[in-house]
Amino acid sequence: MAGSYGGNICLDSQKARLVKVRSNFENPKSNHDRIVSDHHFNHAAEIIVPGLTSEETKQLLVQQNFQEPTDKIFTWTGNLSHFLSDEIRSLLSKGRLQAISLNTELDRGDNVIALVHTGLLVLSLNKHTYEALGLEGKSSKFDKQRFLVHINLLDPSVKPGQKKYDRIKWCLTDRLEMDFKLLLSWDCGGSEDMTLVQKAFGSDLIISENDMSLEQRVVHAPVINVKDASGEDGLLLSDEADAEILYEALGAMSCDLDMKGSPDDYVNTMTYPEPSFELTTTFLRYKGFVSPQFVANLLLAVRNVAKSVKAPFVALSVWGFQDTPISWNDREHGFLLSGENHFTYVVFGDPYMLYVALGPRDEFSL
Repeated sequence: MAGSYGGNICLDSQKARLVKVRSNFENPKSNHDRIVSDHHFNHAAEIIVPGLTSEETKQLLVQQNFQEPTDKIFTWTGNLSHFLSDEIRSLLSKGRLQAISLNTELDRGDNVIALVHTGLLVLSLNKHTYEALGLEGKSSKFDKQRFLVHINLLDPSVKPGQKKYDRIKWCLTDRLEMDFKLLLSWDCGGSEDMTLVQKAFGSDLIISENDMSLEQRVVHAPVINVKDASGEDGLLLSDEADAEILYEALGAMSCDLDMKGSPDDYVNTMTYPEPSFELTTTFLRYKGFVSPQFVANLLLAVRNVAKSVKAPFVALSVWGFQDTPISWNDREHGFLLSGENHFTYVVFGDPYMLYVALGPRDEFSL
């Protein structure tokens, strides 16, 4: 299961899924790099380090030469034909430009837009807009009233003077007479690159960065029997129920939830996993539009921290935008009651446990 993408998926399923994979970073069949690199639209990422104070965590990251994100975030409103310009092509070829439409919801019939750094522009359109647009697309696998149009902005045939370019520009300009408000992320590793962005999108842009928060709290950390050794206490990763208890406990730690309830409690049935113990725990979170390359840096930091300290585990959780039209590997993503496309690594040095949370309408499969 940890080797490659593929497998069958039931697209008629109305249930969210939680996929669990145990593997090792040194395993040549591990696909941990692709899980990170193929997930483009991340809203937030968080590291949990049980047993370390925030100051100890900061010092450890400094020792490892951990680099803060260099992504710049901004909003822009305009017609999608603007993405056919030479300035946008230059940005796509010189760095990583990504975008996702703001205040648009897949389950309410809105038109949703996403731009991948590879140059893939994805239009997830309602039936009325799709028929008016006049570009070839395909019907959604989840919604008969929704259609997807993919435009490769870096395709040699999508250049001025080419028939395909002229057709796309005319459709986006004259047939799709609407503007979209987009959240964009740009990263090329240098402040001088903002000149290119301002040339492409205007000099009056308000540029920001991902919000970062660092805090420590005393929480109940679960004991994990990593080696599945008989006769030892702790949650067994090989046990389906225990693996889900661990995932639930991580969520409770992240959200600082009260787990002093009981199974018979009318208000709160959440309880601490057994066994568990109180530990000072650090939470480092980034929120905004987190790039895949920075998530890769975070995962490397988590691996290094897990090897260098005596923490019971170190966890990295990443949350995707719930109304993104695509998730992993540019597979279609939808929203029905929920729109999960999140993943969590629980790291014990080289061994790890991967959780992938998928909403009812997501085409991706491990």
